[in-house]
Amino acid sequence: MMLAADDIGLGEMGANQVVIVRSASAKKKLPPLLRSGLVLTVEESKGLEFDDVCIFDFFADSDKACTWPVVGAIDGEVAQGATAPHAFDSLRDQVLCVELKMLYVAMTRARKRCFVYDSSTERRAPLFGYLSRAGVAESGLESLLSVTKTKSRKSSAQDWLRQAANLERNKLWAHAEKAQPLSHT
Repeated sequence: MMLAADDIGLGEMGANQVVIVRSASAKKKLPPLLRSGLVLTVEESKGLEFDDVCIFDFFADSDKACTWPVVGAIDGEVAQGATAPHAFDSLRDQVLCVELKMLYVAMTRARKRCFVYDSSTERRAPLFGYLSRAGVAESGLESLLSVTKTKSRKSSAQDWLRQAANLERNKLWAHAEKAQPLSHT
């Protein structure tokens, strides 16, 4: 499935918006419009904050050994038609623990909004179901995510300069260099 930046509300990516992916190889798989903005891996994003964060294909690109269904049943609920997964076991589910830590890092980069887009309905379903039941996640909000509809202001040259300086302080030289020209638009 091809996805344009406008489809997830990032058509006018600003200095305070970022797309976070799992790895450098995942960056290469992004649609061209998303690559035009600031794109960081989970590791690169550590210690940074942005108003809007889009986590892209985190579940689709996750380790195949990850036992995501365990998360979906933490509250004792199992999606209709799904088989009940095994109970959480810290040894057996070590990959899941690593995945959850990475997801935590990615999600907590957002000051205001965190959007998760994932092409794997099956792999994302357990966690999305759990978060929805907990009242902290909603799906199907694509029409509400555009910059104009969310009342986000367009980034100024000063915003881009501040972001470039912040990226330099965090030794993300290539990203800082990419932000510099945007300060002149």
